[in-house]
Amino acid sequence: MSRVVLLGLLFLAGCSTGGDISNPVARKFSWFSYVQGDDLRAACGPAAPSRYRLIYNGNYTEQVRVYDLGDGAPHRMTQRVVEGGHLASWTLGEPFAPWSGHGIAVDLAPAQAYGVVAALAESGAFGPPAEGLELESRTFFWTLAACHEGRYHFTAWPQSAPPGFVAQVMAVDGTGVALNPPRAVPPPLRSTEPRLEFRLRVGANGLWGVP
Repeated sequence: MSRVVLLGLLFLAGCSTGGDISNPVARKFSWFSYVQGDDLRAACGPAAPSRYRLIYNGNYTEQVRVYDLGDGAPHRMTQRVVEGGHLASWTLGEPFAPWSGHGIAVDLAPAQAYGVVAALAESGAFGPPAEGLELESRTFFWTLAACHEGRYHFTAWPQSAPPGFVAQVMAVDGTGVALNPPRAVPPPLRSTEPRLEFRLRVGANGLWGVP
């Protein structure tokens, strides 16, 4: 595949996806907005249904997991796991398949959905945010953006303080993809090669520095 054709496909995808995170190009340009749940915050209010977006950063270039509870129905959880590109799945008809990840929608039993929300509450999800917490893309952490009982919330948990809801979430995981377990990550080697790295900071009402 020529570089010109690839660049053309990237341009078209970036113009047409509208923030669909299954598309790796759109994901690159809208990721921070998606993480802090700008769409959830815009729709949140006293009459809005509750919705919860959990994201696991398992070293960003290795694995990212998204769990979106209440996506279209109170007990529906859309789940997606994105890992490093698997080039064997590349085709001309689906040029981004290796980087799109595996996504499914699971209808939870009410008790399962309530169990996840209760575990989030016990983990401090709806209290004061972890303001000032810095999260590096090369490490392991969870974030939550939510419209909970009519109010927007955003917070995060680092590798050093794993949240208690993980077991509840993994119990309803239907992706069939194992969690990339947290581990110590050595500092990056000095290199002139470009690397996809970023750092997030939790603010008082979302990500610090992101409108």
